[in-house]
Amino acid sequence: MRLIGLDYLRGICAIGIMFFHYHTILLGKVNAQSVLGKFEIYGVSTIYIISGIILFQIYGARLIDFAFLKTFFKKRFLRIFPLYWIALFLTIIIIHRSFPNPTDLLLNITGLFSILSWDNELVLGGWSIGNELVFYLLLPPIILISNFKKSYYLLGVVLLFIYIWFAFYSLNHSQSLNLQWHIYSNPLNQVCLFYVGTLISMHFMNRKISNIWLYFCLFVAICFFIIYPTTTSSISLVTGFYRVFATFSILLISLYFYKLNNMKNIELLTKIGKSSYSIYLLHPIILTLIASTFKRIVQSNTDSYKYEIFGISVIATLIVSVFVYNYFESFFNNLSKK
Repeated sequence: MRLIGLDYLRGICAIGIMFFHYHTILLGKVNAQSVLGKFEIYGVSTIYIISGIILFQIYGARLIDFAFLKTFFKKRFLRIFPLYWIALFLTIIIIHRSFPNPTDLLLNITGLFSILSWDNELVLGGWSIGNELVFYLLLPPIILISNFKKSYYLLGVVLLFIYIWFAFYSLNHSQSLNLQWHIYSNPLNQVCLFYVGTLISMHFMNRKISNIWLYFCLFVAICFFIIYPTTTSSISLVTGFYRVFATFSILLISLYFYKLNNMKNIELLTKIGKSSYSIYLLHPIILTLIASTFKRIVQSNTDSYKYEIFGISVIATLIVSVFVYNYFESFFNNLSKK
């Protein structure tokens, strides 16, 4: 099942995250007040909501049948691990250029880092993949509980309180986000976003919403990100009321792309959306390869080539990612259907 709008949104998020990383590595740190700076946080957060929407819509009825659990986890395994293992191997060879601690390597190969050491990923951005693995484990009980509405909403309230606790109490707004990354990347701090996705799917899956209301939702969300004040530090994006309102905004954005009627299927955007996982995992590796090639070609004044490296890396990432989706990811996706 393909949801065109959510494919578009996932592609936008992946490209935004790629742009953020490329800018940070090549051109310097991105100001948290900028739209690009906010992709550092809310690109990933939006992807969590998208996952909740899609997985609940696809599996909401079938995961009640325990016999289907094996099929579900097989599909999720083949969706995540083959490309993740490739990215892990290439990251060690091309970026780290040294053999990692055997324990860390084992945790990353098995995906157990997601539970035992969630910020100890070897792949850049792998912490979010670890969070997704935790969400996959939680989806069957969430779907089971969704059949008991009071319990389902009560669980939502509990997860919301945990989310707020992280935003207002656990994370210290006077310290940098880097120093508190172990706290921020904790799956308990992210699971509410996934749960919100399941709520959206459950309530709006079979309901039509006027496009006028959806345009209004998008307008409100964009206005928030443009107008709501924040500081230049990333920690201000994940603490206090900004975190609350930003989360509500990406909820509205997700709802817009999920339910907009008569959304046109633009092949290029659809391909990028389908390739978003490859974009997310492979973009640091591709940048490293291209940047090292330029350094060998240009021995002096390499700073003047940073924009060229940026542009070439973006184009190369998109081309490689679409190719990988078509000939690698799709192979395992088809294998999971057998």
